[in-house]
Amino acid sequence: MFHSIIISEPLAQLLGLIVGLAAYGLTGFITPNHEVRLITGGIASVATNLLIGAKVNLALLDALGLIVARPLSAYAGVHLLGFVTKALIG
Repeated sequence: MFHSIIISEPLAQLLGLIVGLAAYGLTGFITPNHEVRLITGGIASVATNLLIGAKVNLALLDALGLIVARPLSAYAGVHLLGFVTKALIG
């Protein structure tokens, strides 16, 4: 019960943030609109968090971590991305 969180959370959050920031930056080549860039980065962050974290949860047979912790982690990751981008752009 929640035993995979020790492994999955740092990995999923870090990679989700990196991919989200990369998507945010790359979307800047298409549009200067901060909201559009943040939504794109958020989608990439959530997708990465779910793909990485869910694999670890499933590999360690942690169904409760997958059902309860993974959506909360993805939600927190999007807010972390928003906080970091706001801090970077001022």
